[in-house]
Amino acid sequence: MLVIYIMYICKIETMDTMANKDINTLIQKLSSSLVQKYDDESFYNYIKNAFDKYISELTEYGQDVEILLNQTNELVGKATYRRFSNLMKKINSCCLDILECAYSGDILSATIKLSNLLSVCKYIDYKLMDVYANYLQNERVFDKELFRCVDFDRGEKPDNCNHVPFDLRQKASKGRFNQLGFPCLYLSNSLECAQKEIGETVKEGKSRWYGVFVPQRTLCFADFSIPSNDDILTMTDYDKFAFLITYPLRLLCLTPAKHEDAAFIEEYTFSQLFLHILFLNNNVLPHFDGICYTSLKDLRSLNFVIPAKYKSQTPPTSGISDNIKAMITEIKVERI
Repeated sequence: MLVIYIMYICKIETMDTMANKDINTLIQKLSSSLVQKYDDESFYNYIKNAFDKYISELTEYGQDVEILLNQTNELVGKATYRRFSNLMKKINSCCLDILECAYSGDILSATIKLSNLLSVCKYIDYKLMDVYANYLQNERVFDKELFRCVDFDRGEKPDNCNHVPFDLRQKASKGRFNQLGFPCLYLSNSLECAQKEIGETVKEGKSRWYGVFVPQRTLCFADFSIPSNDDILTMTDYDKFAFLITYPLRLLCLTPAKHEDAAFIEEYTFSQLFLHILFLNNNVLPHFDGICYTSLKDLRSLNFVIPAKYKSQTPPTSGISDNIKAMITEIKVERI
């Protein structure tokens, strides 16, 4: 009997190990799909097809997904693949609805619907143990410096490389997460990546400077990072579940832009809405300090974007966000 029991235990452990390997393979495939440029005629069509493909991928690994669901206990009720698949179809449908509103110019409805999806359990059919947004939550204790590069007029000697000051809002260009006129502090975890983010060639008449930043406390980010193969091997079961449940958001926010120099960049539509909620409505995501995402210019590096919030009702007319100053200190400004 003892021998049979040991064989049974070994069989269970082997099944769990195999399931983990298969889930790892699934996450590797999904991660790779996030960094590929698409050929569809529009971003909307690409996302719609990518969502359908995601459901197909989940179906292929259905048994392994179900084992993961039972290991994490993050699904309310029976932890079956069918219930998880139906939840993902609901989330995909909500995301497409939000995107359709944004395309039509109904930004108010798009914002409200995204806010509801992220923070109201009803919109995920009460199937998750936590609100949807919290599966993006990642607290980071920084033991390394962060960097930002800025090109100034030649001969100018800046005293900081922080976000565009409030008196120069007209220079706050659009980014993957921020809309025109909304200053944000974009940082990279390597100087090399910070240079790639603004373009490796310095324009005529400009000089490039970089700032070195050190966070003053643990910061909480909405995590849109893409795990590497090495990262996947060290992910907990919860991490894997969180990645699978938030994969549609990662698709919507990380797809490479077809036309980076265009006046309107389709691929930024959803991600800008996300930061719009973080920037304007403290009741939806009150504990998030900003957004963390894998740089599409350097897949080995991470970018961090922190909105330039302020406490006063009247918009500041100059200077840097006090909110950012309280979080991060710029310790060095040097020319490259």
